[in-house]
Amino acid sequence: MPLNKIRHHWAVASALAVSATSQIINSGINFLVLIYLVRVLAPDDFGIFNIAFVVAITISGIATSLFVVPMTVALSKFEEYERIGFMARMIFILLYVCTLVVTALISISIGAVSIGILSTDLVLITIATLFLAGTILQKEAVIQVCFNSHQEVHGLYINLISAATLLSAYLICEKINIEINAPIAITILALSQLFGLVHGLSRLITPFREAADKNWKLVATDIIVSGRWSALAMALFFLRTQSHTFIAGIMLGPAVVGAINAARIVFSPIQLVTPTIMRAAMPRLAMSRRTSPDRLFARCIKVASALFALTIAYSMFAYIFREYLFNWLVGDQYKINDYLMLAWASYMVVVSLRVGMELYPQVLGRFNILVPNNLASAILTIVFVWWFTETMGAAGSVIGLLLGETFAAIIIAVVISSKRRKWGET
Repeated sequence: MPLNKIRHHWAVASALAVSATSQIINSGINFLVLIYLVRVLAPDDFGIFNIAFVVAITISGIATSLFVVPMTVALSKFEEYERIGFMARMIFILLYVCTLVVTALISISIGAVSIGILSTDLVLITIATLFLAGTILQKEAVIQVCFNSHQEVHGLYINLISAATLLSAYLICEKINIEINAPIAITILALSQLFGLVHGLSRLITPFREAADKNWKLVATDIIVSGRWSALAMALFFLRTQSHTFIAGIMLGPAVVGAINAARIVFSPIQLVTPTIMRAAMPRLAMSRRTSPDRLFARCIKVASALFALTIAYSMFAYIFREYLFNWLVGDQYKINDYLMLAWASYMVVVSLRVGMELYPQVLGRFNILVPNNLASAILTIVFVWWFTETMGAAGSVIGLLLGETFAAIIIAVVISSKRRKWGET
């Protein structure tokens, strides 16, 4: 094997190793905290925590798709020496806009309390949720810059700082006997993101100052315009994948939302793998689009196949040993529901298939084709979730999700099959 190929494979393997370690630290600590919260929070409070967290990741996910994902795809248009400065400028523009929006929304919420429109409890959880959404967005954007510039180790440092802050905060709460509730849990999570973010931003100050003098507002506008399809697709994606949280919350109450997400904890470890694979693969596949476009589809298939195989293996393992894992991870506050567990196991497998198939059009920047797929599947998912929740309860809400994801996977497979040759020519 030529020396250049060996170096290339070694660089990819090293990046994947650092990415895996970073994701394990970040998601692993969050997973441990989730296990802690499911035991210490009352079912109602745990349900409220999950609803607030879903709202936060929905907001940050849409903003990421509008700005960060197109920024990554746009890197192929810049020379190597221009990329870090370009990304630094984009990150600080994002920080400025995000700070303004979050501050304005928090001010409106506080004003609503003062005139009696909203209750104090609702505003507290709203402020904590907005704070969390902003810090998640910024931290993940900075980490993506680290991966885009092949400086994965700095992304690892950011996650280490966030993880240490999160653990320290809960240890302090235990030490001084602070009773944890949903707003406190969300605020602690947001603060941990903020500490990691500050470290990441400190490393971008110099590239920001040294970046070439260009019309960055125009560049940022171009990125946002190109990302509008990605953002719309992500909004519909969250509407589809999180509809059970809101529908079950309305129809069955927050305590049942807590029980549904308690069952999901058993299958959550496999979800730690997906961001690891996708984050490390995306910038390299984006570069492959420029250097060897004829091999791009095959490389996307390899990534998707690895994700699918890992998900099947773990989901089967988790379902077979569901009683032991549920009692070990969740405790005795919730009762195991076999139908709910089977629905979650099947859902994880179908999601991994759909995520893997969407990788190819995302790398090509074909975000617009994801919108009609997500729109149709979102509408169907809402109908399915509402219907099955009404007829089957908690398990029905996840069965509705499963049917919606299955439809989405089928549609994206048909689209790729029909348009792959055309995409390969452009």
